[in-house]
This record gives sequence, C-alpha cells and structure tokens, in this order.
Amino acid sequence: MTSKLDILRPKVAAEEELWITTFRADGSRARVPVWFVLGRSKTYLLTEVSTKKIAHLRRDRRVELAFGSRDSRRRLKGRARLSRSQGRIAWFMQRVWAKYGPAYRRWVKGMEKYASDSGVLIIVTPE
Repeated sequence: MTSKLDILRPKVAAEEELWITTFRADGSRARVPVWFVLGRSKTYLLTEVSTKKIAHLRRDRRVELAFGSRDSRRRLKGRARLSRSQGRIAWFMQRVWAKYGPAYRRWVKGMEKYASDSGVLIIVTPE
C-alpha cells in the first residue's frame, strides 16, 4: 500500500525545512520550522529536550507536517515518537550532514554539539 509520505516524497525530499505543528495543553496549534530527514516510512527531526515541542509531544503525540512553507499544501498528519537513542541520533546526523552540511556547515556543527547531550529525535509516522 502506498503511504501519503510515498506520494509526497518526490516533491518534498529536496525541501530544506518543514513546519511541524504540535498541540498545546489548551488544544491550540504551535508551528515552528525545522530541518528534517526522510526515512523509508517516517520523517525524522531533532530538537533539544527543553523545547516547547517536546513538552507538547509528551502530552499529545499528534503532529502535522507542512513541507517547504508554513502554508504548504504538501502536508501530512502523523504520530510522533521521541527517542534519545545515541545510535538513532548518529544515524540522523549522518543524513543531516549529507543533506545540509555543504551549505550550512556552521549550523550543522552547532546541531551536532547539542545532539548527543540534549538532543531528542522526533520520529513521525504518517497516519
């Protein structure tokens, strides 16, 4: 069966960012842009443990992703899982270097600094 991510993949793989929507305690939406990596059937992004995104996701695993811009029609809904696994974070960082490193070397180095200490991988499975 073809997933929504499979359908979107050719159009979004080269995008530099996606907007992740998480849900506050009152149910209102919180949207922020993030870098991402596509896996075979999931979307991966990294953030620091102290962010509001993580607080929201600990309470409510629902997410909405908009690829490219906040108002993009290339969207999908999903459920997020959080991981502090150093192996998974290392896998993610290898792909971040391949995707973003040449153009954004300084920022990727900064991301690497917090990845192993306070990084949390957000793994989104499409609904």
